[in-house]
Amino acid sequence: MTLVLLMMLSCGDKDDTGTDGDADTDTDSDSDTDTDTDADPSAVWERVDPSHCDAVPGFEGVSGAASYFVGEYRPSGGPTQGKETWALYANPAWEAAGGADCIVVWSVTASSTGTGSCGSCDFGISVQAQLDKTASTCAEDLYEGDETFEVDYAVDEREDGTAEWYFASSGTRIGSGLVETGGVSFITDPSCTWF
Repeated sequence: MTLVLLMMLSCGDKDDTGTDGDADTDTDSDSDTDTDTDADPSAVWERVDPSHCDAVPGFEGVSGAASYFVGEYRPSGGPTQGKETWALYANPAWEAAGGADCIVVWSVTASSTGTGSCGSCDFGISVQAQLDKTASTCAEDLYEGDETFEVDYAVDEREDGTAEWYFASSGTRIGSGLVETGGVSFITDPSCTWF
């Protein structure tokens, strides 16, 4: 498990806790063989609340950021490529100290794998990620040591065009996302990263 993914799912100190909204109506080709209204998988970015960590009781005046991890993969059902993004949205204290919103982006290749501990999942993907330094805007010390990572995910597609994502090895939930004919996505629940 990478440090960055652990940061997204935990609470505490530093490692604590592009929108495209067009939609189309079509017939899914996912394993659920349902007919529903699918959204562009990148629409998960609409769930971001940049102010999530602006006024956390007990952390007033502490530099920090609202933290989200977003995965976007294509195609659906058996993704072979995509990207993962760690997005940080600076709170007022971090902005006052010279901080700013930033992202860390990894290009990923993926292959099919088992669903591991997720018995209800429709498919699994094995991911190899490489830092995309040109697309990343965060300071290097925030992702140092995580320039590459490997992880296996399990994806549970729902009939309503959404998906729940899990770590295949543990069955721990990562986040939720969207499914469309061309791809799948996830976004973690927001957490706060304190500096």
